Amino acid sequence: MKKCNISGSVLLIFIGMAFTLTALGQKRPVKENFIPEYRLPTPPAASCAQAYSLANCHMDTASGCSTDKIDQDLSDRLENLVTTLSGLSLPAANPREMEKKMEGMTDAQKQAMAMQMAHQYMQNTASGQGYAPESPDVMKAEAAYGNLMQTFATRTQRPEFSPQNWIAMQKKYQAQRDALQQWYKVEYKKLPPDRSPKAVFEKDPAAMHQLDIHLAQRYIDIENAYLHELSGLWVRQKAAYQSMYAEFENALEKIHYGDDVKGNSINSQLAEGQKILIQGILYLIGETRDADKEAAEYQLDLVNKEKS
Repeated sequence: MKKCNISGSVLLIFIGMAFTLTALGQKRPVKENFIPEYRLPTPPAASCAQAYSLANCHMDTASGCSTDKIDQDLSDRLENLVTTLSGLSLPAANPREMEKKMEGMTDAQKQAMAMQMAHQYMQNTASGQGYAPESPDVMKAEAAYGNLMQTFATRTQRPEFSPQNWIAMQKKYQAQRDALQQWYKVEYKKLPPDRSPKAVFEKDPAAMHQLDIHLAQRYIDIENAYLHELSGLWVRQKAAYQSMYAEFENALEKIHYGDDVKGNSINSQLAEGQKILIQGILYLIGETRDADKEAAEYQLDLVNKEKS
């Protein structure tokens, strides 16, 4: 009869899978109410000038502006929580260390190690607890998770998150920018010619400079109007998130954020639900950063033109 051998590489693969599956089996909620957290993200700036003061802008227009520092501490903390809720906080097995450990091991010892890993995994992920009856509050929390997933999947049907409404808003302001470009072409033709002895430009440089400043200011006027509308939408989105996710958060609080749950699979679901709550906050932060970056760069363009 052929002897069954377990190679070091196969065992390493198994160990890696066991660590990953064990981590996934240990996913559970964190003890934090994220509904009040929605008050923390900074809303989009009220004007290009304000966005410019908040952003990190370089005078070289090619470098543009960075808004990554806006709500950075909050964003970093939430990103770390997403990692924790994904069950990835356990230290991974180091393949090199494990390989060194297995040098000189017999096949029997490797088999015993594999069986020990399998046994440990079963203890961590099952332990017979998955079949224990849950309390009514836990069952309500599980139902609230189902409602949360449904709400999340259909959120784009709400006016606050409608892609059609978003596209319509973008088109409206882009049409204004396009019209401004046409205005500039007409006004440029009206400029007096360059009459200096060593003419370099087609048009008078001073007049062209003033027209460029006027153009930059008018772009800012359009962007400020856009920021006003976007800020109103951002506030409505924040309120919608708080309303849509309140049922799940309340149900989770009643079961002490998973402490009352007997089965790992339910806690894993609840952790996924908390990730959705966190991702809503991260979405708002991202919207602010994107809007402020664009607005700050319009202000930067004006600053550069005024200094040139």
